[in-house]
Amino acid sequence: MSQAGNYSRTLHYLKTVRDMGAAATVARMKAMPTDDDCFGPGRMREDGRKIPPVFLFEVKKPSESKHEWDLYKLLGTTPGGTRLYAGKT
Repeated sequence: MSQAGNYSRTLHYLKTVRDMGAAATVARMKAMPTDDDCFGPGRMREDGRKIPPVFLFEVKKPSESKHEWDLYKLLGTTPGGTRLYAGKT
């Protein structure tokens, strides 16, 4: 997932540079929402960390798979930034 995460951040950076040039790009990246094919909609926190949605998948039974790569069933999505636990952050 590291490569997909790098792709996601780079794509967001390049979209921002295209829109406004190199000046103030990081501030703009933090202000605008993210959206890409790997992780979907999300946002960047003030510390620069991207907050994507969290997905819950279930492994399909062999009888449920239609293709060799058809392995997972999406059970739910939690929007990025939703607090998932009560621990300290």
